[in-house]
Amino acid sequence: MADTGQPWAKGLAVAHHARYPGQLRQALQVLDWLKTEGASLGIAADCVVLMGDSAGAHLALTTALALPAVRCRTLRGLVLAYGMFAPDFDSDSHQAYGGGEYGLTTQRMRWFWNQFLPQGQDLSDPLVTPLHADLSNLPPVLLLAAELDCLHDDSLRLAQRLALAGRPHRLSVYPQVQHAFLMANPWLEPARDAIGEIATTLKAWLAA
Repeated sequence: MADTGQPWAKGLAVAHHARYPGQLRQALQVLDWLKTEGASLGIAADCVVLMGDSAGAHLALTTALALPAVRCRTLRGLVLAYGMFAPDFDSDSHQAYGGGEYGLTTQRMRWFWNQFLPQGQDLSDPLVTPLHADLSNLPPVLLLAAELDCLHDDSLRLAQRLALAGRPHRLSVYPQVQHAFLMANPWLEPARDAIGEIATTLKAWLAA
């Protein structure tokens, strides 16, 4: 990514394969820039939703968790689609869907986590494994999960943790679809339905 000259862009000009916590620091820099400079571009810094799918869902969630509690609560919401929330490869969904018949594999997820984390990284760090983080300050969360996905249980377990923390959330499991199904929206009806659900949710959050 080229450096556009904006203060927040300088950190993004580095190689995009930076290991943790490089991506998290960059996301926080963007939010800091938005808070101080967004108004100059007509952007309302108090009207922000963080969204991501797969590894991007992990980044969106951990960015919210890394914010001070008061500032985290000012986010309008989080949209997290089929995210990776813990390096747990023994879940029921990994056992059922991680063998290669449904696209994303458990072996591939191990590789992704190995690329993401520096050697010797403490897996108990809640910004590495947000499934075990304190979720009590999160804004409303929309969780989208694919039934035929080795990461299916990550979303289910996060929904359970959100319920225990008393945080508003909705979990939508789309049946008979695989990981990254949103990318198939031109020809896949469940993907179009999911995008419609996201749009409806954003409209409600941003109008609040």
